[in-house]
Amino acid sequence: MPDLSAYIDFDVLLNKSTEKLIVTGRFSGTSGILGDGSGLSGTISVMHPDSVWEKKNLTFSIVSPSTEFFVFETVLRLDVLDRIQNGCYKVNALVKLTGYDDTLVNKTINLNYESPKISLKSNFDLITPALSFDDITVYQKAKFTLADISRLWNITIKEKGSFTSNSQAPDLLYEGGYYDAEYRGTLSTTIRYNSVQYPFLSIIDLCVGSICEPAVVLPPYGEIPDYLEYIDRSTSKGGCGCSCESKEYKKAFLAYQKLQKIICTDDLETIQLLLLTIHNIFYKVKGCYKHTNNTLSYDRSFCENGVGDNIEVLRWYGDIDPYSDLLAGNDTLTYLAPVTIASNASAVNVNFPSAASSDLTPDGKFFVIKVPISVTVKTKWENGTSVYNKGDIPDISWRAPFTSGQFRYYVTRTALILDYNVVPSNNITLT
Repeated sequence: MPDLSAYIDFDVLLNKSTEKLIVTGRFSGTSGILGDGSGLSGTISVMHPDSVWEKKNLTFSIVSPSTEFFVFETVLRLDVLDRIQNGCYKVNALVKLTGYDDTLVNKTINLNYESPKISLKSNFDLITPALSFDDITVYQKAKFTLADISRLWNITIKEKGSFTSNSQAPDLLYEGGYYDAEYRGTLSTTIRYNSVQYPFLSIIDLCVGSICEPAVVLPPYGEIPDYLEYIDRSTSKGGCGCSCESKEYKKAFLAYQKLQKIICTDDLETIQLLLLTIHNIFYKVKGCYKHTNNTLSYDRSFCENGVGDNIEVLRWYGDIDPYSDLLAGNDTLTYLAPVTIASNASAVNVNFPSAASSDLTPDGKFFVIKVPISVTVKTKWENGTSVYNKGDIPDISWRAPFTSGQFRYYVTRTALILDYNVVPSNNITLT
């Protein structure tokens, strides 16, 4: 007599989130084959990788066809580290039906699976401010396809409150603000994989990770000299009994010097790093930082008014194109007297002597404007109101800017004829 092997199959699910091993049978035949089910019986045997066998009688659904012909559940046996066991799983389903030979369906799984290692990072912009956590875990795996992933963040703002999120990168905005507080996040991720090697096998894994990051009030720019004085007084003179500067003071002072050059630029990452350096040294000297739970903010409104420390811009003009030498790091040019501008000025305005003007140099001159790299990159140039004396950087008149050492160079591509009617005369503006 024939058996039922043409109609019976099953899938295996290893579900760590519920700690269940589930075998689900499928029947693809018609209802007439099973009849009223009175002659139907069967057993299932499962062997775990630690050689533990389990056997159980099956209960069947006689609805045909059926995606749940039978369902067997047992405890998913984990290893000593609470991970899904690797090794050999054996599943044997025996189905008996009057009028048919016994049907035995056997499947063996040699599992080699490793759970994802949860990797979390913080994105803390304390200046804007904008705070978030991010799940940067690599979930893709060889020999498995990623079928589904769900996340649950539990986020606690110490002494302020808590909330949950299902986002990959949850915004830490709470009750309308970001706070000077400790942020702690615990992420529980449920991931479903389908095996490529064993198409009947699926794994649901549960992975947990955590992250803790403090958000602090950064030192107000105008108060940093007071911070430095406190560090110097508390460490240098008091610590060594002389007027020598301590290592802490030197480090903080160097950070302040760099900060002065970029405080009004868009380089928020570096600005924050320098401010945190000063902050951390100050509270290392003063004592532990105590969170206030006040709303975070940072005032750079003085930048809008063009207020900032002055810097020097260098100028050169001549008959020979210096671009190749400058690009190679060989700067032997004799520059004109430097032009002083505010470090946070939106435009770099420089003028050249009358010897560079078009009435005296009909063939034009090559021009170089050398600007400290702390100044934001300029993308447009202008000399006068003529459409021929303005444009983008780079264009037919100006090369793309490049950096060498602590400077950014703007160099003309060809000899340029300046408009001598510009007031002030021979003025070039970079914006």
